[in-house]
Amino acid sequence: MLDINVPRPACADCKEVQVIAQQAVLALCTEANIAKNTQMEERLKANLLSTPGLEINKKVVCSGRVASAAEVGIWPADAMEAA
Repeated sequence: MLDINVPRPACADCKEVQVIAQQAVLALCTEANIAKNTQMEERLKANLLSTPGLEINKKVVCSGRVASAAEVGIWPADAMEAA
């Protein structure tokens, strides 16, 4: 199972990243825990300084922009292969 984190999901861009991540997980027909993290401490621990951001299995895969659906579709698949 994948662990996906969308830091600071209150902004519109962060919500968009969350929706794109959910769609990618559905397309892969896999299970994922998609968390919404609003704690600044957690963002700093992950070295994620700009939002929107996306973390998959504790690895920051995107920061400071809304990733395309194509990109987000690749990252979970790569994380599953690496696990």
